[in-house]
Amino acid sequence: LEFHGRSDSQFKLRGVRIEPGEIDAALAALGEVDRSVTLPRNGVLTSYVTPSSVDVEPVRSRLRALLPAHLVPAHIVPLETIPLTAHGKIDVAALPAASTGGSSGSSEPLTVTEITVARILAELLGRDTVGHEGWETTRWGATMTSSASAATPCSRPCSSDGCATRPV
Repeated sequence: LEFHGRSDSQFKLRGVRIEPGEIDAALAALGEVDRSVTLPRNGVLTSYVTPSSVDVEPVRSRLRALLPAHLVPAHIVPLETIPLTAHGKIDVAALPAASTGGSSGSSEPLTVTEITVARILAELLGRDTVGHEGWETTRWGATMTSSASAATPCSRPCSSDGCATRPV
């Protein structure tokens, strides 16, 4: 027997198994989206949609009512057409990078837990705010989930450097 990979398009993102077809079906149900492709890009969900006239914020708002928070794409990128290869498959390499500013997407924390963790991490790092790219992975190379599970209460005050070097 030889293993040739998955026959579906599921992937794991932040420890959660995601079926992009579920997101694409919800986008199609909205009416203004003709076609969509959802992929993990730079650690967040990105949906490419046609036509290019799609108004992103109302679509995202309506998706929040249809899908759990972890399935709402961080970026929705309107395109004239979805690029295809010569064999008719989606040309992932030809898809543009999602803009990280403006109304096309946000790296802001989405859930109450993410907001709480982001506030704590911003305080520890001495920043005003942090988005997914700042809170999901710490500078010590561990995800916030594993960092939080390894953290133990401490009665002494500690700085971000002290906490990083303190044995757990």
